[in-house]
Amino acid sequence: MLKTVFFMSRADFIEKSIADIFPAETALLTMEKVTEALKSGESQSFEFRIRIKDDLKWFESRMVVSGRREVLVILRDIKMEKTEEQLLLLKIKLNDYSYSHKLHESLMKVLDELEAQTESTTSFYHLLDEAQRKIKLHAWRQTL
Repeated sequence: MLKTVFFMSRADFIEKSIADIFPAETALLTMEKVTEALKSGESQSFEFRIRIKDDLKWFESRMVVSGRREVLVILRDIKMEKTEEQLLLLKIKLNDYSYSHKLHESLMKVLDELEAQTESTTSFYHLLDEAQRKIKLHAWRQTL
């Protein structure tokens, strides 16, 4: 059975440099934190996100000095926590928006935000027409 570490097979992961594994910006930040840990002797941590295949992943990196020129790094998948945090902030934002805008404007704002969160290109909403007891399409939008 092929075991994977992070998003690579273990065999591909071993002996790689940080720059071989991460995007340039993340690799640079990682090396800055490693350098700081070695200089100060204090633990370091930071959060970052990277795209793995078609999925945007969030990770927390924690590092501690484990030798004179050695740092132990632990990566933790924090996508669920970040998603929950972003959804809570979005709920607050949309709630605040709804106080100063009409229903249609508020619903269009919800569609905008959901498209951004899900990377979707299509959104719509329906409302119940109580007089006719029918569901009516009120907005349809498709962006490319």
